[in-house]
Amino acid sequence: MTIPPVHAVADHGAGLLLDMRRGPLAAPVAARVARAVAARAGFTIDTAEDAALVGAMLVQGAGDAPTVRLGMCSHSAGVRLEVGPLDDADTARARCGVPSAGATLDALADVAVERRDGGEYLTAEV
Repeated sequence: MTIPPVHAVADHGAGLLLDMRRGPLAAPVAARVARAVAARAGFTIDTAEDAALVGAMLVQGAGDAPTVRLGMCSHSAGVRLEVGPLDDADTARARCGVPSAGATLDALADVAVERRDGGEYLTAEV
């Protein structure tokens, strides 16, 4: 099953795009919104919590840009989240999570780097 990029469905009311300023509240806001998207779609608490963790990790890994764009949408199998455009999505992927605690982005979601529209996007399917 191929899920369209978040920006494609967000334009049709099925997704959500957040432009957030970097700072101490960015990750908690991303987590709360991701949890709400998953819950509204009727997924289990476990899936909603995984989406929340992934949302927070994506924002934390996005780098030093003054703003972060996070896209989210739900579909029949889960939640798709993406952050971008990024200068280097592979480096952002490496910054996500807390590897020493075993909390890595790859452990929670199917992660990919997509190159489109002149930029790189880090995507995660929960």
